[in-house]
Amino acid sequence: MQPVCSHCGERMIQGRVASNGGMIEGEMPLSFVVSTGNPTSLNPIKAVLQGMHHEPTYREEVCSIRGRVCSKCGRFEFFLDATDLTKVIVLVGPTATE
Repeated sequence: MQPVCSHCGERMIQGRVASNGGMIEGEMPLSFVVSTGNPTSLNPIKAVLQGMHHEPTYREEVCSIRGRVCSKCGRFEFFLDATDLTKVIVLVGPTATE
């Protein structure tokens, strides 16, 4: 069963958090990475079979993580901006959020 958002009840999209690899103003920014499809095998025979079976092409979308904190209670939230969220939804398709 796919997890649902505790705030709005909508289904969540699976992804991972990764470092951008560089430093910006002394801090290491993080990204949210969503992927679909199957990576092409390094084995040439398996790679050809993947193509013959029309396995979905491996694709990733890397989005900057935004954050905010409440100045009263200290609750914090991480989120994607609307443009990045649209990119993720297009990548995984509408069935992931229905």
